[in-house]
Amino acid sequence: MIEYAKGVLAETHGLTMDAAFDRLVVLSRDQQRPLTVVATEVVDRASARH
Repeated sequence: MIEYAKGVLAETHGLTMDAAFDRLVVLSRDQQRPLTVVATEVVDRASARH
């Protein structure tokens, strides 16, 4: 799921895969939630838009 979320962020925000992962980590820390939960939500939101 993390790889999918990285792809979503990279595509929607024009990020490299490394930068997308860094953004996921920051979101996870800021929200004090597991990385996998944040990644799942990123993917779910992207799926809901299509």
